[in-house]
Amino acid sequence: MIKRKIHFLSIGMLLVLSLISVAARAQERKPARPLPAERADILLMESRDKFEKPDEIVARMKLKDGDLVADIGAGLGYYSLRLARQTGPHGAVFAVDIQQGMLDRLNARMKESGVRNIYPILGTEDDPMLPAGKIDWVLLVDAYHEFSKPKVMLEKILTSLAPGGKVALIEYRAEKMPDDFPIKLPRDHQMTAIDVLREWLGSGFELIEYHDFLPAQHFFIFRKAEVK
Repeated sequence: MIKRKIHFLSIGMLLVLSLISVAARAQERKPARPLPAERADILLMESRDKFEKPDEIVARMKLKDGDLVADIGAGLGYYSLRLARQTGPHGAVFAVDIQQGMLDRLNARMKESGVRNIYPILGTEDDPMLPAGKIDWVLLVDAYHEFSKPKVMLEKILTSLAPGGKVALIEYRAEKMPDDFPIKLPRDHQMTAIDVLREWLGSGFELIEYHDFLPAQHFFIFRKAEVK
């Protein structure tokens, strides 16, 4: 059952849920092209902290020492480095990306920061290469819309979750973006809440939290759906 807290499902989100059956009949969306590693500096731009509030996102995950976290679409480690500090000496972060160029730069940033509990993983378009049944948290930030094989990837993510494991999914809103957002995003880099819920709820997940404090992004938390 979805928990009742002030930052959980709003009336607007409940309306979205009621529209899922309609959305399911819509044409499947086309995935966006991944950002090339040569242009990855944009992932570290200063304005990202303002609009994305990364520390608050990580705080909402309530990580603890010993947690195993997968950062899928890790890029240069914008989140991986933050996650590593929260999982402590007994935890680990699996930083997954499908571009070796991203992981090479992440490795350099890890050495500079002295972080030792991040493990870069070169995934593929249909497999994040995660251990089955071990992951406490999966974090996906502005990456899911790039999945060329979302159904297969969701199956792999579901398999990777430990009992009680959760997924934090952040995606740019297609409904409306802030007027002062620093980048003009292509439509295929944005998702509606309807699109997200249609794909995830139909793939063995259930929604347990929705946070609306981000000015430009949806923030969902899913877990494996309970068998009824």
